Amino acid sequence: MSFDLGMLLGLLGIAIAIFFGVHSFNNNIRNKLEDILRSLVKIDTRLEDFVQFRDFSKSGTVEVELENFGKTKITAEPSSNDTSYIIEVTKGVLKTSVIDKLSKSTGFENKEKSLFNNEIPKYMSLSPKAVRFRVPTTDADLCVKYINLLLQWLDSEYIKGYKAEIDNFEKGITG
Repeated sequence: MSFDLGMLLGLLGIAIAIFFGVHSFNNNIRNKLEDILRSLVKIDTRLEDFVQFRDFSKSGTVEVELENFGKTKITAEPSSNDTSYIIEVTKGVLKTSVIDKLSKSTGFENKEKSLFNNEIPKYMSLSPKAVRFRVPTTDADLCVKYINLLLQWLDSEYIKGYKAEIDNFEKGITG
């Protein structure tokens, strides 16, 4: 059995080429992934700076404990024409369709109209635990008065009406 030195050197050369090719390929991938990670860190840092700037420059957050909602966070975001409020609760019971229906049937909508010259705040659901209200004023005293009324209404009349809506829905299913 004889070995051809030329063939052995050729195979050895191919093996070395493959080794260095795979090694450099892995390094290229590692370098590209590290570049992506550095970019993500830069984006995260910029986003964090933006959020901190926004929070300290315009908005304010207050947390209160409501009997029927538990811990409730209210965030104010004033703009030039109106003020947005995000109300976040620990229990997922905020539904804008029920808020709309109950505000009309309980007379709360009339209180809103009297506060804001026949305008009513616009609201949209962010999740079952969060709703954004857009109040048509930037007057701080009026905003505080409205938010106090809103929280009292949500914690009393809304929650009763919401529970009644759920009971009616369940009765409809069970027959």
